[in-house]
Amino acid sequence: MINLRITLLNMSSLLFVIIICGTLLLATFMNTNPKLLKAAREYEERKLLKIVFPYTFTNYILEDNIDVPADTTLGIKKGSKAYLGKHNQEIVAIILPITVKEGYGGEIKILVGISSEVEILGIKILSHNETTGLGDKIEPEKSDWLLGFVGRSLANTTYTGWNIKKDGGDFDQFTGATITPRAVITTLRNVLTYVENNQEVLFKK
Repeated sequence: MINLRITLLNMSSLLFVIIICGTLLLATFMNTNPKLLKAAREYEERKLLKIVFPYTFTNYILEDNIDVPADTTLGIKKGSKAYLGKHNQEIVAIILPITVKEGYGGEIKILVGISSEVEILGIKILSHNETTGLGDKIEPEKSDWLLGFVGRSLANTTYTGWNIKKDGGDFDQFTGATITPRAVITTLRNVLTYVENNQEVLFKK
């Protein structure tokens, strides 16, 4: 009987300890989770801001977005959203999710920053299946090729200029790889055309 009482007492003590530990863990999670979420969101916003550097905004770009007109050639589906960069409530830049459909390795998902002057501010590669050492030079870690598009617009680059140099255009190709550069260049030209045609919606003009 005594042993049974001791056993029950030990079990009760153990259960009490488990409850206390669980409560402490829950309290810790509740206190730290908002901080973790905030840190994660700030990290995501910093990645977006790199696309439109050196622009600065007065809004929280990660939470400020609009539905944009669909465009199948750019992979913009109905309900797709663009991030907005504002200065004193005026939209001065947008970040669009775009799909380059004819890369050598298939589709290339990118984000493109465009100013209200319809100039390219920056490009971020989200995903691709390009061949290592060839088409993967679109990655900023592998080459600075994408920087050649910063500041480009339809006003300062002729239609024929939106080609690789081998085709009489302004942009370098990759050694041993021309399909992917051609596809990216054509898509970026089409993005600028899309923005020009939809300025009233995208920039509330």
